[in-house]
This record gives sequence, structure tokens and C-alpha cells, in this order.
Amino acid sequence: MPWGHPPIELMLAAPVAELPMSSPAGGNRFEPKMDGWRAAVVCTEERRPQLRSRNGKRLDAYLPDLRRAIAQLPACTVLDAEAVAWNPRGHMDFAALQRRLVAGRGLQLHAARFPAYLIVFDALIIAARDWRDRPLVERREALEQLLATSPDRLLLCPQTDDLAEAQAMAAEMQPLGAEGLVIKPAASRYRGGRARARSVDRWTKWRLRHSAEAVVGGITGSRARPEALLLGRFDAENRLRVVGQTTRLSDGQAAEIAPLLQPPGIGRQRPTYPWPQPLPAGRLTRFGQRDALPYKQVEPDLVVEVSADTAFELGRWRHPPRYQRVRADLSPRSTPPHRWDIAD
Repeated sequence: MPWGHPPIELMLAAPVAELPMSSPAGGNRFEPKMDGWRAAVVCTEERRPQLRSRNGKRLDAYLPDLRRAIAQLPACTVLDAEAVAWNPRGHMDFAALQRRLVAGRGLQLHAARFPAYLIVFDALIIAARDWRDRPLVERREALEQLLATSPDRLLLCPQTDDLAEAQAMAAEMQPLGAEGLVIKPAASRYRGGRARARSVDRWTKWRLRHSAEAVVGGITGSRARPEALLLGRFDAENRLRVVGQTTRLSDGQAAEIAPLLQPPGIGRQRPTYPWPQPLPAGRLTRFGQRDALPYKQVEPDLVVEVSADTAFELGRWRHPPRYQRVRADLSPRSTPPHRWDIAD
């Protein structure tokens, strides 16, 4: 095996809206879904540490505080893990992790304040022995033995075979930054990429979600047929701040919303409307979106309820919320005020 460039494709989980009510033969295993960078953790034949993203990009330059811990693993070892950053409050902080990408000479100081850890959940290869064709329960046992004496920067991911316990674990860890649960058949083998829907090896992921309210400040598509809603909340200076963009509306949802949308300037008490046209990609915190977004401004007097996950940073939802319904009983000022740290 060419250890300088290990041909490792990480296994991916398919999103599901509901937790499984039935189990395959051997049952399921449930793990908290962490909020960080997915990484292949590699200790090469020469004991050189490497961290690679799911796309193969080297990450170790941004995580220098993990090199020593990885180098203490057996040579020719590959693990699957999530790199996370801990903030001073003891919570996972994805924004702090992202700042490592642009920290430059300040990286060491930043890493001291927001230390990185690896939450390890699978063993692919240990000391040149390939475990990928073995069932998850055997890989887990090997991983537990490996990490029993590991450095404190390598943490074993919690796991349970009980659904009720898994739900309680997800709720308990949500304030710390966990996003939901990953569901893995106990008999599943490690297969790079995303397994077919009916495969016995298929992993799935379920996100914690909550209801929230926001003001519609813009749309994509047309006012006659809106495609997605641009959401905002007012800050202390009465400025409407972008907090996210919904997923695509269904035909029925668009028909419900369209008659309620008005051009900007209709309201009697016009707030400051600071959104540029088009909207810079950075305003939406959307990965992979580099181009500014053309949209149509609307009068910010319509409140909607959305279903959002727990990933909220820099004053915005990182993943698109799902539109639920119009809240005609609420005024724009009755929605939660804009904050940079939490959604509600």
C-alpha cells in the first residue's frame, strides 16, 4: 500500500428525515453526529501524521496541535474521525475550526485558545491490517483496544445500540454542538462513498431540528412563483440581517406564499434594508457557493416558521432551513432578535 498517499475513500451517510423504527439483523449502532471536519487519520509507515478530508485534501497544516497524537498511533494505521475545535465554554465551535484556514501566523495562538481534538468512530487499517471487510462490531472492538491507551487528543466516539438511549444522548449533547445521530448497521462493512439504499452496509444520518421564526426579506424566483425564501431578523439598530435561505419551496408552498409578498417600500415604517443586490455569497454561509445570489427584495412584513438544524454560526443558519408555514399571528418585531451566537 502506498502509505505516502493512501487510497482511502471515506464512507458517507445518507440523510434521513426520521429515525428507524426497525432494525436489520444484528441491530443498529447509534453515534452522535459531531460538528467538525470529517478526516481520514493516517499514521504512515514512517510514522508521519497525516489528516485528509473526504475529498483527499491535506488538513494537517491547519491542525498542528494533533500531529503528535497521530504520530503515536501504530505505523500503517488509518482511522475515520471528526476533527473538532473546543471553545473556552467546552462546546464544539465550527466557526473557530474554520478560522484556522485563514489564521496564518496566528494559527498557534488560535489553536491554544480553541484546541482541536479527533473524535474517532471507525478503524479502517490498524498496523497494516485491513479491517474494512469486517463488520462494524468487530471494527469497534479493535478501535476501543487501540484507543484505550491513546493520547488525550484522540477521543473514542460514544456509541449505543439502544434507540431511546441514542435519542437522549443526542439531546444531551446538542448544547455541546452535536448535530444529530449517525445510524450504522452492526454488521455493516466499511465501504467508501455512499452505499445503495437497500445495502446492508448503508449508513444514515438524522439531524436534530427545531422550529424557529424569521422574516421574509427576499426571494429567489419571482413574486408570482417564489422558489426559495431569504430570511432575516432585526438587530438592535433595526437593521434586517440575513440569517439564511430556505430549501426550494414546493408548488403548494409557493402558492401559499406568493399572494402575501409585496414589493419593498409598501410598509409605513420602513426599516433600514442593508441587503445588497445581488447578495454576496458570504452572507449565506453556504459551502461551495462562490457567486453572488441575484434575488428580489420584498417588504419585510411577513413572518414564517421554519424547521432548522442546530448548525448556527456567525448569525446565520449554515444549512438551509425548511419552510413550514406562515405565521400571520406574529409581527416582524416579535421574532427573535438577530444574534451572532445562537438562533433563538
